[in-house]
Amino acid sequence: MSRPKRNDPCPCGSGKKYKKCCGASDVIAISPEIYNMELEQLHAEIISFALHEHADKMEEVVAEFPPAFLVEDEEQSETYMTSVKLWAIMNVPLFDNNQTIFDIFYNRHLSKIKHTRTKNTFAEWSKAKPGVFDIQSIDEDAQKATVCNIITDDIYEIPYREDDDFEENNIAIGILIPYVQHHKFFFTMLEVFEDMKEEIVYLSQVYTNKDGGLEKNFPPFLADVLMLESDVLEWDNQAQEMVAELFTRNMKTKGADDELISVGVLLWNIYCKKAHPLFKKLGSYAAAVDYFLQVNFTDDPMTQNQIAIEYGTTAATVSTNYRRLEKVLDEEMANMMEKDIDGDTVHTPVSSNMEHEMRDIQKHLEGMDFSSEEELKAYLNDLLANGGIPSTPSTSSRDRALDKLFQAAQAHGYKRTQLINEALSIYPNSPDAYILLADDAKTINEQRQLIHQAMIVGKKDLGENYFKENRGHFWSLIETRPYMRAKETYATLMYHLSDVQEAMLHYEELIELNPNDNQGIRYRLLPIYIEEEMYTVAQSLMKVFEEDDTANFCFNKALVHYYIKGITSETKSLLKDANKQNPFVRDYLLGKKPIPNQGYNHTGFGDETEAIVYAQEHIHLWSGKHKLLKEL
Repeated sequence: MSRPKRNDPCPCGSGKKYKKCCGASDVIAISPEIYNMELEQLHAEIISFALHEHADKMEEVVAEFPPAFLVEDEEQSETYMTSVKLWAIMNVPLFDNNQTIFDIFYNRHLSKIKHTRTKNTFAEWSKAKPGVFDIQSIDEDAQKATVCNIITDDIYEIPYREDDDFEENNIAIGILIPYVQHHKFFFTMLEVFEDMKEEIVYLSQVYTNKDGGLEKNFPPFLADVLMLESDVLEWDNQAQEMVAELFTRNMKTKGADDELISVGVLLWNIYCKKAHPLFKKLGSYAAAVDYFLQVNFTDDPMTQNQIAIEYGTTAATVSTNYRRLEKVLDEEMANMMEKDIDGDTVHTPVSSNMEHEMRDIQKHLEGMDFSSEEELKAYLNDLLANGGIPSTPSTSSRDRALDKLFQAAQAHGYKRTQLINEALSIYPNSPDAYILLADDAKTINEQRQLIHQAMIVGKKDLGENYFKENRGHFWSLIETRPYMRAKETYATLMYHLSDVQEAMLHYEELIELNPNDNQGIRYRLLPIYIEEEMYTVAQSLMKVFEEDDTANFCFNKALVHYYIKGITSETKSLLKDANKQNPFVRDYLLGKKPIPNQGYNHTGFGDETEAIVYAQEHIHLWSGKHKLLKEL
């Protein structure tokens, strides 16, 4: 290809003259690889930038979207967290002026990009959204694959290398970003096998049609996809599976929540594995599963006779099979109530994977001296390109103890206890050790003592001067988090033990240490202030977080104003704003809908799960306030 003249149209397709576009950089040979090498470098740098400068922001996003009822599978959890973080980088406004992490990175690096075509292509990345793609063909000789967006039918070419292991006809889920003459997935993609294609297409359509589409609803969509992968249950015989299908059809006809149906099917599967039931009529056990679920997860269960009629069996049969289920599933239900359903369960996890990754990075960089931020980034990029951050042996007693505790968090029984004790023998001031021991405590008093000890050793671990120097930004410092978690758990425990003053003291100190309130302490503290008739203090707290427009704060603003001034025009205005934010709360407060007793690992914004959680935690504050309820 001959070099274009200075006044010729630029061959990059920008519409500008060559001298004003690519010719401005005196590029002698215009090849897509020149631009794509630049884009590849930017690709690596933005991942590094997000991971090392905004890890907390991404972790907060993941915390907002914990996958409900997802099995405890380390690989799946890692897949989920990675995908949500990538989505957050490109699609979640986390800064002023609705800027994403990508926007911040783009504005910082734009002036450093050499070629105009690279700039133009890189700018298009800001429009990249998550998608679901059918892998239509793979051409190994041409080293490319063709994928089709299953919603828009748009076709894209992506590179294919020998070490790529995705296959034709499977589904790829991820964010496609443009390069010159092809596209690539942003960092990685999730491959789902062909036999699940029909379910994935259906889920894609459901979430695309929701408010905000797949772009805004990507985390719950992804969780549902991963649940599909994990929810392939095995049955001893076809009759057992047919009971599950009959139960599912009936529950869907009644408009039951999908998560509740999934729990019912899972419990029936567990029962079948343990009891190996024999039966002739499918409805006899399907009805019993339905009744079992209603008794344990709803406030107003149907009668055995009503359910029996639905399934074409008798109330006596439902009663008999219900007792059989109850006997076998008693332990399973106790575990489920502790782990998933009871939102008030006092439980605090030890350090997250992200915290361990950041600790490894910090350890690796200790003693190194970089002349500039760019030099540091270049070094980290080189590490990422050549296998990632190397594992650095733990030398300090603190780090060696943390390694033991991370193993203990994944272990059970004697092995778990042994690892915790080994950690304490290495480093006695390990808050996470006492947190794990408290999780295994047999009595509430033992749990209280262990969590209190976790706070004491956590404070000792950090030291008095540390609190003075770092008060106000504790959560951004990884080493503070075990102490912060212990303190939150202790405050919650004391509240449940009716020591409200002690709970308030610790909650207030947590907000002083971390005014950004990454832990969501304000949502626990505000109802306590209202219960204690500390209305002015409650208003002050809401003023500090005045941009918080959750149902919790919107309805509580109206409630507090009513307690202080009664029904006024401002009270009515605040109620109107609250109803606009979440129109579902009203029916639960007025008793038009029964408040479910189940908890939620994740609540949305303005949706029914948020309304249910608000009603569960605040209905007692609205009880008897007939004048106020009339205005809803």
